Amino acid sequence: MAESLPPNWRAAKDSDGKEYYFNELTGETSWVVPAEGDSRPEAAPVKVDIGGATDSGEFAPPSDVLPVATYGSADGGNGSSHPRPAASSLAAKYQDVQATLGEEMMPRLLIVLACSIIVMVQSAISLSRPDGFAEGPKKYGIAVGAISLGFCLMLMGFARAKPALFSDWIVPKVPGQLTLMQLFAIFLVAWWGPAAFVLTFFAPFRQTSNAYFATWAATIAALFALGKSFARVASTFKALADSPVHSDDNAKSLLGLALSSFVVLVSAIESTGEGLSEGIFALVVGCVSVLLSVFVYVLKDRKKIGMVLQKIFALMLFLLWIAVAIVTTFAQPFNTTGNGFFGTWFATACASSFAYQTFFGADLQLGRALARSLSFAPIVGPGLPMTTVSEESSVQPQVVPPMMPVTPSSNVA
Repeated sequence: MAESLPPNWRAAKDSDGKEYYFNELTGETSWVVPAEGDSRPEAAPVKVDIGGATDSGEFAPPSDVLPVATYGSADGGNGSSHPRPAASSLAAKYQDVQATLGEEMMPRLLIVLACSIIVMVQSAISLSRPDGFAEGPKKYGIAVGAISLGFCLMLMGFARAKPALFSDWIVPKVPGQLTLMQLFAIFLVAWWGPAAFVLTFFAPFRQTSNAYFATWAATIAALFALGKSFARVASTFKALADSPVHSDDNAKSLLGLALSSFVVLVSAIESTGEGLSEGIFALVVGCVSVLLSVFVYVLKDRKKIGMVLQKIFALMLFLLWIAVAIVTTFAQPFNTTGNGFFGTWFATACASSFAYQTFFGADLQLGRALARSLSFAPIVGPGLPMTTVSEESSVQPQVVPPMMPVTPSSNVA
């Protein structure tokens, strides 16, 4: 090949063993064989560090100036429009896969992959140690983690080995041209959604543990992956985020109460089978709270509820959830952290917020108050000066006069 190259052009190989061509006079590089017209006037070559080159060409350019190959180009690429780093490294391989999958999709898949390992390992450990739970849910946890892990690895390997085919592949005979990434996002949601319901509400991860948090993290990552894959799902998420509910404190409290009441309702089902009266009480209050909060929300949205009736409902919900929190979280069945524990206290907070808004006409702002109480910033409010200057102190506060507006002079041309 060296005899057929134009003057000043030499052949070299990168660390992958792939051949490229460089001009030892100008430093120009190319993956394709340069044409005869690319020759330059003969001149004395200047030696440079060979860097990542592995051949005997002493004038080969360093690895950081190697040409960037475009997938699907004349160098025998694979059809993707993303640039491929010439140097072989773990970071370069990661960037290859990330370019094919998408920048925001890759971290979500890595989260699902890590969570799959955690759920699989802890389910296997739980299966080997009798803890009162049936073996069926534990085996299901192993299957959930193992299958999710296998599919994630296969998807990433496919994206790495065949990026062109990965990007161009479309599910046949499906309207809307469903891509492989969209199909996998649907699978993740359909796979992890039921898993979160079964494993964390019933067995074996009803209490907080590595697998508990990993199950919910994988479910949330799957939902975000679905939103990233489908424009319609992303627009739905955005519409929910921009909905008037976020500007209406009463609506936020009622919808949060309905959701958390449903969580408590489902969490209490298992305890009712064990004959716990506290669990039956939580189940009944959860059912009543879901129906009542949705009912009040609809009436408020249609402006068909008076303030007296709203106060009655608000006081009823507040007293019910205070009772549920005392009975179930101090005694049983929600005396340990889990879906029922978190749902009970979140429902209590939402009921308290709704009652506060109804009776006092202002938002309770529990989150902001907690953030301020844990902050080291100085407390500033009406009647509280920023700083206090002692009478004996010689340091006087500096007063900065306001800036005067500058009027353009008429003498300026």
